[in-house]
Amino acid sequence: DFPMLARMLAMSWQPALHMVARSLMVMFFMIMAGRLGGKVQAAYTIGLRIEMLAIMLAFPIANACATLVGQNLGARNVSRAWSAIWASSAVELAALWPLALAVFFFRHPLVALFIDDPEVAALAAEYLVYSSSILCFYGLYFVAFRTLQASGDMNSPMIISVSTAVLVGAPLGYWLATRTDLGATGMWIANLIYALLNAGLMIGWLLRGRWAARHAV
Repeated sequence: DFPMLARMLAMSWQPALHMVARSLMVMFFMIMAGRLGGKVQAAYTIGLRIEMLAIMLAFPIANACATLVGQNLGARNVSRAWSAIWASSAVELAALWPLALAVFFFRHPLVALFIDDPEVAALAAEYLVYSSSILCFYGLYFVAFRTLQASGDMNSPMIISVSTAVLVGAPLGYWLATRTDLGATGMWIANLIYALLNAGLMIGWLLRGRWAARHAV
């Protein structure tokens, strides 16, 4: 059914590109880690595996929020859509902040579950110091971009995601990792700055409320 496939593509290419940008950033940092050595790459891989715990918590909550937002915007009840956002954000913080604290304080035992090489373990533990800061805001980031998408604003999350990846994440990561003496630490710092900027812009755009004004009665 080519007409139906065309309609699906027209509705889905922006969110698809949004997620591709994030995936490409992971691939970019993986390649950069490989250039810095196999042990750095192994440490980065371990950090990603632990981060997936947060994503598995954050994404379903944000998807539930998107459903409620879409339903209430369809019913022209913007105030209830905002209530769903506040409630989902509170749930995200309640779930992810303890996880972030656990990752920070128990990073060495967590890493020990994956590797016994002391150099890799030290690099992975260092990565988790920066990653735990990202986890504090992961939930709000997911709620923000899924709410925007549910409201019909597909372009803003895509533009923010692609722009921060291309203009900040990739060049900063390359420069800090290869043009300074920071090495792997520079890559961790770049990943933190990129993630916080991406989340901050997404949350800020959500709070501006332009998406809600389009659905106001």
